Amino acid sequence: AGACARLNLGSKWSTVSVIPAPSFPLVAAVAPVVVGVVLWAIWASPFALVGALIGPVMVVAHFIDSRRRHRAQSIKDATAQRLTSAAQQRETHAALTSIRDEENRQYPSIATIGQSPSWRPAFDGSTLVRAGSHAREGVQGFPWLVDVANGVSVVGSGDAADSVVQSLVIGISARLGPATSVDAQSWDWPTGIRLSRRDDSLCALSIRCGPSSIESVNRRGELPTSVDAVPDITEGWERVLGLCGSGDAIVEWDDRSACSFGVGRDSAGTLVLDPTSHSPHMAIAGRTGSGKSEFISALLCDWAERFAPAGLSWVGFDFKGGATLAPLARLLNCRGIETDLDPVAAERVWRAIAAEILRRESALMVEGVARIEDSTNMSRLVVVIDEFPELVRLNPGAAETIGAIARRGRSLGMHLVVSTQNASILSRDGLLANLTTHVCFPLGGAHDVTMFLGSPPVRQPRVGEPVIGLSDGSTRTIRVRHGASGGTVVQAPGARLPPLAGPPPTPPIIGSDGFGLIDDPDAVRPDVARWSPDDGDIVVVGRRGSGRTTALAALIRSLNATWIQSRDDIAASHGVVVIDDFDSMLSEMTELARFEFTATLERRRRANPPATFVMATTRWLPRVHGAVRNVVTLSTNTRDEHLMTGEPVHTFDATAPPGVGSWKGKRVVIYARTDSMVTDEIP
Repeated sequence: AGACARLNLGSKWSTVSVIPAPSFPLVAAVAPVVVGVVLWAIWASPFALVGALIGPVMVVAHFIDSRRRHRAQSIKDATAQRLTSAAQQRETHAALTSIRDEENRQYPSIATIGQSPSWRPAFDGSTLVRAGSHAREGVQGFPWLVDVANGVSVVGSGDAADSVVQSLVIGISARLGPATSVDAQSWDWPTGIRLSRRDDSLCALSIRCGPSSIESVNRRGELPTSVDAVPDITEGWERVLGLCGSGDAIVEWDDRSACSFGVGRDSAGTLVLDPTSHSPHMAIAGRTGSGKSEFISALLCDWAERFAPAGLSWVGFDFKGGATLAPLARLLNCRGIETDLDPVAAERVWRAIAAEILRRESALMVEGVARIEDSTNMSRLVVVIDEFPELVRLNPGAAETIGAIARRGRSLGMHLVVSTQNASILSRDGLLANLTTHVCFPLGGAHDVTMFLGSPPVRQPRVGEPVIGLSDGSTRTIRVRHGASGGTVVQAPGARLPPLAGPPPTPPIIGSDGFGLIDDPDAVRPDVARWSPDDGDIVVVGRRGSGRTTALAALIRSLNATWIQSRDDIAASHGVVVIDDFDSMLSEMTELARFEFTATLERRRRANPPATFVMATTRWLPRVHGAVRNVVTLSTNTRDEHLMTGEPVHTFDATAPPGVGSWKGKRVVIYARTDSMVTDEIP
């Protein structure tokens, strides 16, 4: 017979049979030996000893066989027990899962409510509400229920505390109805239940949270106990709260008779944002489709309604193809809108903005004042940037100018409105600290919102309803003004100001001096591009059709120059020597002939009188042109070809028309035609 044992399998007890292992039969093995020895002593027969040995051998064999059968039976029994245990565990897990699903139906999470259009609050007066979820006997997702009858406080900052508060607000409101009073740190319900966002002696239950987890629960008069609960996902909790009748009373923007200004409204009234020395710059962050563009439109339209162009103007950079700002171009306060479709024009405006910083500093110094408020003839200028990362990517030089405005623009009356989908980029670039007003639309998560605003908001932002952190440290949650556009705004009276950076210069057919006009937005009027033989050789680089021959003619417009037709003409040349299609001429020579030709060029430079060469080529030849310091770079095929001439990257423009290029780091427009040329021979 075997012994019996009770095994704990999951939540049930099971009785199984335990078969003891066989022991060695010592008496059965020794007895035949003793009898054999006695018989041998009596009869002195050796066969008696043989019989004495056979007995122990049989006993040992039987013992080994018994152990083998016991081991096989044990393995069989263990397998059966494992199968039984697994079946009981599956049964237990299924039972717990069913219990969990039933409890979740009674106490659903906010995420579940948001996906269930048929959910309605119970309003049954129960004080047992869901604060999160926890595991039970290895099964995750059970509602973590707390009794809030005597009040509950949630202590801590971070996503965990925010989620617990939001879950409790939803749970209590769904059981008891809307809160009777709400402020930034507490909620009160008619039955006397109180929910506090900090330590509160009026609350009997205290839940302490770390940055991302729930640490302990403490009831009045008891020691704190640790819990294994985790916060629920509470995205969209404000919308769910509205089903309980406890919305935050954000009013709809109705019509101009209700309010004819501002960017939006909340229960406290209309919010007006103006660029001032106390609130000079603004950062707008939100994922795509969250309402950033509509907020920018409302902001600019509001300014157009309340400020004459002479008092406030703005220049825009819309790096979404102009979709946001293009409809507002007709506003009188607009001084230009640049897009990613024309990076060269955008680069011109950034140079004009950099020059505007210096101009304003000089103007304040002349007036003897330190701030724009004390100036009598200076207006405010706002730089509006939609999609900040894309602008910096396409215009690397703009980052320095943006930083200068953020640091120095407050007293100069220059302000920034910067929009981005990724708020961390502003922090990484060090801008966020100088952008005092933070407009936060929905981001990747509650943590991103907290990082952008500097503290967790009472409620998370929603599409079209941003949380705005003001420069005085307060926050407002508004519904953005709808329907504002450049075509419906009643603008303040005033005359439109000229564009901040005027259009590129259009040179006359015949220039009075030099060989073209420099497109410099920093200058009051276009400068003339000049070159003389005393400056040394000059090379015009550009692809075919870029206007190289016209540029050669403009360079020698009033000089007695000789046009070289072939390599044989170079030996007797002197004065100003013009070589068109220089690289084509070299390509027709052998290696030895090219060496002799370049040697002849060097001899003519050092001759008495020396020759000054004016050359045009489709590509830069370092071995030939490396010592030349005067280069006119027209349109080239690639950026690398442009950079090889020594010109900066921002002057590269693959779409430039013929006769437009760069000269000494600035854009130049070559004179279209020159008629007053004295030459020995023109091909």
